[in-house]
Amino acid sequence: MREATRRQVFGIGAGAIGVMVAPGSVAAVAESRPNDARLMELHARWREVIRQRRTITERVEAIHTNMLSVQPSALGVEDPMSLLDEEGRETVREVRSFQGAETGYQEIQSTKPQTLAYGLTDSPAGLAGWVLEKFQTWADGGLEAFEPDRLLDNLTTYWVTETINASTRLYYETDTAEALPSSVDVPTGHARYPGEIYKTPRPWAERVYDIVHWAEFEEGGHFAAMEVPELFVDDLQGWLREV
Repeated sequence: MREATRRQVFGIGAGAIGVMVAPGSVAAVAESRPNDARLMELHARWREVIRQRRTITERVEAIHTNMLSVQPSALGVEDPMSLLDEEGRETVREVRSFQGAETGYQEIQSTKPQTLAYGLTDSPAGLAGWVLEKFQTWADGGLEAFEPDRLLDNLTTYWVTETINASTRLYYETDTAEALPSSVDVPTGHARYPGEIYKTPRPWAERVYDIVHWAEFEEGGHFAAMEVPELFVDDLQGWLREV
């Protein structure tokens, strides 16, 4: 059982008992696949962290993400806020407000994920409450941004495969501060949605990433591919044409 659950990823694997590989290990597996001639990193929080942990090689030709992370200590200035105009400072204030009010989930998943896994694997109501709260809080428009069947698909995948432990334990297995990059020199595209929970001001991003594509939208949140799929795909295709 333990060996099987080592390979859990979101929606893949079985059981509440076991250990989850950290993003660095997932990245190493991806690096070992010689048949992947061209790696394009797309979307989402944990792909972002996995990509950051990977040593960027010539096989990684470009990156696209809707959540761009920067460690202020990597910016090379004593006062990172001095690089920002009022709009950039407001972005930082919004992120800090989110961190203060909405990251209880992160604390328990980073410290006691196994305790959480037992409850969420045992109770469909508990699982629904835990997952749907994230859709409500992180989406631009809350639960109404989604078709009900799409939400049920998500919940059912976790429930029937018993893999909520894989998604929560990933926080415990990862040192996200260590994972944040100091420099990324491959062409990077960023889609910025107003409801994204972690937004990085462009002046900060440009000091760490090789930004070749930056698109800002008037709708969409953390689950942009589900919330505004046409916008997401159009932006992705535009980025691909640029790189």
